[in-house]
Amino acid sequence: MLRDKLYTILSEDADRFTIRILPEAEILKAHFEGFPIVPGVCVTRIATELLQEKLGGIILSKGISVRFLNPVYPDGKDLQYSFQIDGLKVKAEVSSGNEKKAVMNLEYERQDSAHI
Repeated sequence: MLRDKLYTILSEDADRFTIRILPEAEILKAHFEGFPIVPGVCVTRIATELLQEKLGGIILSKGISVRFLNPVYPDGKDLQYSFQIDGLKVKAEVSSGNEKKAVMNLEYERQDSAHI
């Protein structure tokens, strides 16, 4: 889990979480040294972790489309993760203020029904 290692949750409501990236996170020291940027895979993983808070035991089964529009920097600004949930299909948007950072169409499956 990346929670409390890369980000902290500031607030949540029915379809939205507000988080903050932790600038001292270990992963940011290497991505990129002297100019930290949150890796796209982490932006997607955070979405999954937040959805697990809402939906319980789910795992990502498919990234139908994932578009990174602007870099996510550990600059102290809050990030909003907004979700439109339709069963186990999710549209997620990541933004900071008025700037969209990422849009994702993701598909999940229940952890107990996942094929290992």
